[in-house]
Amino acid sequence: SEFPVQVGLKLLDVHGERMYVAYCHDLTQYKAQLTKIQENVTFTEGILNASFNAAFVTNDKGIIQRINDTAITMFGYDTRSDLLGKSISTIIGGPHARMHDKYFAKASGLSQEQFDALLSRMRDVTGKRKDGSEFPVQVGLKNLFVGNKCHFVAYIHDLTEVKKEMMVASSLLESSFDSTFLTNSQGIITRVNQTAVTMFGYDEKEDLVGHSIAKVIGGTYGKFHEKMFSASDSAVGSLTEDKLQGVMDRMRDVTGKRQDHSEFPVQV
Repeated sequence: SEFPVQVGLKLLDVHGERMYVAYCHDLTQYKAQLTKIQENVTFTEGILNASFNAAFVTNDKGIIQRINDTAITMFGYDTRSDLLGKSISTIIGGPHARMHDKYFAKASGLSQEQFDALLSRMRDVTGKRKDGSEFPVQVGLKNLFVGNKCHFVAYIHDLTEVKKEMMVASSLLESSFDSTFLTNSQGIITRVNQTAVTMFGYDEKEDLVGHSIAKVIGGTYGKFHEKMFSASDSAVGSLTEDKLQGVMDRMRDVTGKRQDHSEFPVQV
């Protein structure tokens, strides 16, 4: 049977006679450990490259050390060597680019609790491709300690298609001849179109966004609408989605209320 060894050879002169001493070290365990490490590296690389998001691993100064295949494609580069060894700010556009070196310098000195509180969440920023063109991205940052050295892993999601869809949705909202209000589950207005602003006599969308939908409902319906959107104050909150659709999916004649408190008939 054969096995891997490491050999060291020494020349000795014994009373004018040349002799050689060979030192042999069994590498069986070392080779097994090396194979295990290589398998782990291959496994990690596989996970990294399987991600649909771009992934960048940097040192504590924000210098790129590893990237996945998606990162190369997303940012328009040809090979990994185009990015390895460069600052992460290379792929950041807009006003954030110059600040990223400072961000990483600050982040490396944070405790785990401080890092999680300040940076461990997704942020919308601007990405920059190799050709200088910019595009919207969402970045998630995680810190990683290897021994006593701090590294950062940035996961980047391309928001180009999402932004396009949002623009289409916004255009549809604004093109409606009807007043349109979007609310959260508590009935708080999150978006309105310009028709709604004009119809209810307001100056800006901001005059309505963040307020209860009851603000534009007059007559006896105003207070009822606040209860209707509150799961704790109304049976509506306990309804299944099908039953809720059955209750709400029809036009109703109610009273609208303008900013000047004048009321007028509307269909909702």
